Amino acid sequence: MDKKAISGDINRLLFVTLDNYKKIASPRVSLLPIDNIYSRLPGLAFRFENGVDSDYTKLNSLLNSFSGKEIWVCYKPTNDQSKNYLIEPVSSKDLRTKEQYDMIDLKKIVDNVVDDIQPLCDFLSGQLKYGI
Repeated sequence: MDKKAISGDINRLLFVTLDNYKKIASPRVSLLPIDNIYSRLPGLAFRFENGVDSDYTKLNSLLNSFSGKEIWVCYKPTNDQSKNYLIEPVSSKDLRTKEQYDMIDLKKIVDNVVDDIQPLCDFLSGQLKYGI
């Protein structure tokens, strides 16, 4: 299957899942670019309205306990002056630190992310209904 483009519903699923738990106040709503999912590293920059540090710490623990093709993390980027946090695969975070990276690596990560999106959101929805 060519995954160069995916439906907006799937691409926004992580945003919607988190927003259903606690209102999100951030501009980006999709994990990947809709027109070409291979045009940047996957990641969802977001922040909860009235979020506290423990919300993000607990969310990171949930992400770490998910068993998918990728290992997922939630963290506050050190170079980001906003209050946003980032959810992304560890492999994406690792590539982000390199000046250049191989497009084959990017494609593999993105393909894994596309496969992980639905099960990850299902997992989070089940966990979040009990509160973070």
